[in-house]
Amino acid sequence: VTFENASAEDVVSSVNLYMKTGEVAPELAEIDEEAIKQSMLDEIERSNYIEAIAGQWKRLKIETVEDAMRQSIKDHKRTKKKLDSIKPLNTKKEEVVPDWFNEDLDKEEISEEEQEELNSIINNI
Repeated sequence: VTFENASAEDVVSSVNLYMKTGEVAPELAEIDEEAIKQSMLDEIERSNYIEAIAGQWKRLKIETVEDAMRQSIKDHKRTKKKLDSIKPLNTKKEEVVPDWFNEDLDKEEISEEEQEELNSIINNI
C-alpha cells in the first residue's frame, strides 16, 4: 500500500505506529518526518480545542444547536469588545540625548603641513 492509495485507516494506524515506536510505516516513508510530527501536534491542538468547547457546553448545560450558536455569538461579542477596548501600544519612544550632544565642539585649526599629510594619506587610499 502506498501513501497515495492508502485508506484513512491505514494512515491512522501508520501514524499510531510511529507515535508508539518511532518507526515510519511504509505508507508514510515518503512523507517528511517533521511534517508528520507537525500534523500530529496540529491534531492534538484541534482535539484540545474541541474538548475545551465541549467542556464549556457541559458547564453551561448547552444541549441544542441553537443554544450553541447563541453562546458562540455571545463569546464572539465578548472577545470583540475586549479587543476593541485594548489601547494601541505607544511605540514612540523619546530618545534620551546626553547634555553634551548639542554643545558646539571646539574646532582645532590644523597647519598646512598637517593638512597636506592628511590629503596624501587619503589620496593613497
